[in-house]
Amino acid sequence: VPPPVVAPPVPATPLTNGGLQYMCEWNGCGSLFTRASAVFYHVAKTHVNEQTNLCKWPRCDGTIRPKWSLTTHLQDHHCSEMVLKAAAMRRYEMAAIGQTNVPESKEPLVHPGYARHAAIEAIRRHAFNFLVKDLTEENEGPVTKSIRLTSSLILRNLARYSADGRRLIRRHERHLSWLALSRLESGTALAQCLAELTTTVGGDSDVK
Repeated sequence: VPPPVVAPPVPATPLTNGGLQYMCEWNGCGSLFTRASAVFYHVAKTHVNEQTNLCKWPRCDGTIRPKWSLTTHLQDHHCSEMVLKAAAMRRYEMAAIGQTNVPESKEPLVHPGYARHAAIEAIRRHAFNFLVKDLTEENEGPVTKSIRLTSSLILRNLARYSADGRRLIRRHERHLSWLALSRLESGTALAQCLAELTTTVGGDSDVK
């Protein structure tokens, strides 16, 4: 369980040169800047590194993220002009009159996470409109499914163990790529076959 994130103290002087001060709230940092972009640059350079995988902004969702996903998350949810300006206005009003009409940002729901094959499903959603309809939308019977799956496994093994097989399969790489993105039972085996085409051995060369 990660330690609780400490909110930074409210600055005594919420305005600088007539402009709002934007605050870095990462784990109680409290550094102040005159531009939202400066806050983001500060967070990315000072607080985020290769080992950082958890956002330490107050009221964040606690999702574990890779570095670049975390950086994008910060830019979109915590370091945007709109979010930082609203937070600055809240601090200014609280310091000036002891109350604020600017609503507090709602605590986000816990991220539900991603399905095991979320990436390939996202690709399929965008690519499906371009797939060959007569091959990818028909209902496969058990015999057809078995024949296609067996054929795909044979192609995968040829690509894996035979230089000649790789050369011949590359002739049909474009067509196989479309089928690999389909929802056919054989799609996974075809994707593995295509992956094997990137493995070359001495003497591999395309046959025209």
